[in-house]
Amino acid sequence: MNTVNVKIYNDDYPIRSEEPDSKIHQIAQFVDERMGEVAKNISNREKSKIAVLAAINITGEYFKLRESLKNLHNEVDDKITQRAQQMVHKLQEVMNP
Repeated sequence: MNTVNVKIYNDDYPIRSEEPDSKIHQIAQFVDERMGEVAKNISNREKSKIAVLAAINITGEYFKLRESLKNLHNEVDDKITQRAQQMVHKLQEVMNP
């Protein structure tokens, strides 16, 4: 595990992770950008409020993506099941004319 120093919304944070440094920097940049977007849209510039609102926005997007992935998995499973049933039916037709 290594430590990577990142800057988020003008504050330095040492992040300990097993992820590559480039990934940690990418994540930190994403959070920094989101905090900047939130700060532009609210009058209260308190960092803790900006951080919480950014976290809520990011979490909302995460939940939407997680739900989309779940739906996609279900669609794929349904299509695989349907295709397998079609193949079994065809095999039965060929083996029992």
